[in-house]
Amino acid sequence: MSEILEGIRVLDLGRIISAPYAAMLMADMGAEVIKVEKPEIGDDLRIMAEFDFPSINRNKKSVTIQFRSEEGKKLLRGLIEKSDVILENFRPGTMEKMGFGYEEVKRINPRIIMASISGFGQTGPYKERAAFDSIIQAMSGIMSVTGTKESGPSRIGAPLLDHISGLFAFSGILMALYNREKTGEGQYIDVSMLDSAVPTLFTHIPNYSALGIIAGSEDTNAPTAVPAGTYKAKDGLIYLNGGTVKLFKIIRNIIKSEELMQEKYISQEYRQKHHQVVNKIVANWVAEHTCDEVDEIMTEGGVPTGIVSTIDRVIKNPQVIARNTIVDIDVPGYGKVKFGGNPIKMSTHPVEEYRPAHTLGADNEDIYGGLLGLSPKELEDLKAKKAI
Repeated sequence: MSEILEGIRVLDLGRIISAPYAAMLMADMGAEVIKVEKPEIGDDLRIMAEFDFPSINRNKKSVTIQFRSEEGKKLLRGLIEKSDVILENFRPGTMEKMGFGYEEVKRINPRIIMASISGFGQTGPYKERAAFDSIIQAMSGIMSVTGTKESGPSRIGAPLLDHISGLFAFSGILMALYNREKTGEGQYIDVSMLDSAVPTLFTHIPNYSALGIIAGSEDTNAPTAVPAGTYKAKDGLIYLNGGTVKLFKIIRNIIKSEELMQEKYISQEYRQKHHQVVNKIVANWVAEHTCDEVDEIMTEGGVPTGIVSTIDRVIKNPQVIARNTIVDIDVPGYGKVKFGGNPIKMSTHPVEEYRPAHTLGADNEDIYGGLLGLSPKELEDLKAKKAI
């Protein structure tokens, strides 16, 4: 853990990925993050795949609250009074139904910063629709520009948009904390997964708006960078991009193609029109080498390349190891298990400790007895009433 957010207390009411991921980043940075879950059940991720929950809930404390009970609501009010940030990703309207919409939360604690992540945002005709990462990939247009002509539109094989929306929430919270230092006022942050996804389409948006071009998957549109793509080597696949004039000259010198040595191929426009010829020549050269050979030769020449890596190769990547991109965390029953680390590297506040996710309700006595000052008898009564 870092210490840069020490003194900030976060209530993580989130479930699944997006809000818990944002809260975990804050926990990594030294914030006291209290994950609030339903008694007995907890976050849905606890009962899904083995490592789902530990992957995004390290460095947090865990308490349980039955939100529907009056005793539980009283506990939540007490936690809100003593916290700086609330993170949640329920469907819009859920917090209001529980009696903890932003206006009520602000009344309890005027300095509170509340961040809500949802599929479509707190406003608009789709606000009450349920969503998962894959749904947003489809609706945002990302799926339409992913895949091949043969496969058709494809889903990205990782929950990228859950993480991106979590990152935007994290950024918004930090800005709100900075603003609070100047004004003393809290703030409400509304992050939509769809809002987070659509801008990642980058130039596909203005290309349609100004030119009428509807983007498709990689090999269904005329490419802008030639040569570029995924090429088959002797032992696997490698991606390289030589789309600029400078990079193209390097590639043609490396592969020593008489065809590509012709001056006409220097033209970006000409290469785009004849991309199949250019890419076939490059593909034939790559096919005669291993992935490591292509990577070494092209990298030495200054051409960006990346071997299409399976997880076992990623874990052994020397750059990943050198930067602690993957970290070891103790998991009961497994010992040290590798997880994704924190991507934010700070010179004076590095993240140096990763504590495993706590078991459900492990910190009830510490938080309710210590922070809220409840007696052992009161705690027992809450357990008996199944409020915690």
